Amino acid sequence: MADVPIKTLTMQAIGTALASITAFESVNRWRNAPVDLDNKLLPCLFFYELVEIPTPRNRLMTNELRLIIDIYVDIPSYGYEDFTDDMDVLQAEVHNAMFSVINKDTLKGLVLECQQGPVKKEQANDMIALLRMEFFVTYGHNMGNAFSRVNY
Repeated sequence: MADVPIKTLTMQAIGTALASITAFESVNRWRNAPVDLDNKLLPCLFFYELVEIPTPRNRLMTNELRLIIDIYVDIPSYGYEDFTDDMDVLQAEVHNAMFSVINKDTLKGLVLECQQGPVKKEQANDMIALLRMEFFVTYGHNMGNAFSRVNY
């Protein structure tokens, strides 16, 4: 088996953590624009990196991923307040899953740091709503070797 870059392993591990949330019909690792929601069971989650910022540090390269998580849900007919509460539950489940990625036993030192960014709720129309969350995930490798692990 060929070596796998640390970034790929990190994104796969994040996908595994998010897929552990049973509320989602599917977890997809790709940018969701455009996506045909008529062909997806809801709620569904899409995650992707928006930008990556590398920072060289002596013999270590740290990389911060700005990770976007989009969750599409059906808008229920039972009221906006209850719907907002439902979205808050999904937000909490994603938060817990994302912060499980810093568990070094699970990821064997892939994720060095994870921070939550802004969260936004939108109603795209009268049938579909969007919960967008941003996370800043830092991983690292040895300078000049993107396949190496950094454990500290």
